[in-house]
Amino acid sequence: MSKCSLCSCEAELELSHILPKFLFRYQKKSSPTGNIRSVVNPNRIVQDGEKVPFLCGECEDLFSRWETSFANNIFYPYEKGEKSEFSYDSDLSKFLASLSFRCLKLSYVENRLSYIENSLISYVPKALNNLSRYLLGEIPHPNEQRQHMILLDTAHSSSGYINGIKESEFNLYTTRAIEYDVVASDIVIFVYIKFLKFLVLCPVYTKTQKGWRSSRINHQSGVLKPCSIELNDYVLHRMLDGARRMVASRTDISDKQQSIIKSNLAKQQPENLVSSPIGRAILSSKL
Repeated sequence: MSKCSLCSCEAELELSHILPKFLFRYQKKSSPTGNIRSVVNPNRIVQDGEKVPFLCGECEDLFSRWETSFANNIFYPYEKGEKSEFSYDSDLSKFLASLSFRCLKLSYVENRLSYIENSLISYVPKALNNLSRYLLGEIPHPNEQRQHMILLDTAHSSSGYINGIKESEFNLYTTRAIEYDVVASDIVIFVYIKFLKFLVLCPVYTKTQKGWRSSRINHQSGVLKPCSIELNDYVLHRMLDGARRMVASRTDISDKQQSIIKSNLAKQQPENLVSSPIGRAILSSKL
């Protein structure tokens, strides 16, 4: 028996996905080769996302309900190009808060945040307390931890490069990558969650509210759609860093694995490659 990371009750913990399983299932299904690889170890095919004993059965069920609502009403329609504007209710804020809570909690308890200054680390447990109380229904609003979501798509530049990164490479990152991080400096700490064509942000500590308004998700209801967003430089820098690491990881792929990838691609119908999300991201860019 262990303590549930959310409600703190003693229970047999479920093997919980930190980022939902449906994200990786869709990423794999929509890949031209039917496989996905990680930036950390690109020579190994990834079957699923990170899983740890984390939640009791009751809290796992709570999170699953919000996941299902998001997957069916927003995720799949946007990824498949069926819709680009979505009316949402409180389930969206709850789902995003559950993602932020999982990523921040695991990073904190596993001592992954040693890079955060001692004077600022106290904001992390405060944020976790706000998020957990909100998710458990003890407070109606997540306080300073209001959730932010940006709908992503391919970007374009007249030069064919975005801050020194080839446009096609940046677009592969913005439309296909899945990762999370806790980003920190002396003026901000925030949870950064990037999955396929979605970017989720959750402020833990901010010195100013500048750049934290246009992407905000209302905790009750609202409309979500692609639009011009005031994006802080440190968020863009993290996106660019993610794109650079994705590109750099390809140099670590062994000759054997490169041969396997080429063989798998050769088996695909050309029209399937062109119409795949990866194909669309590349073809929409200046090569």
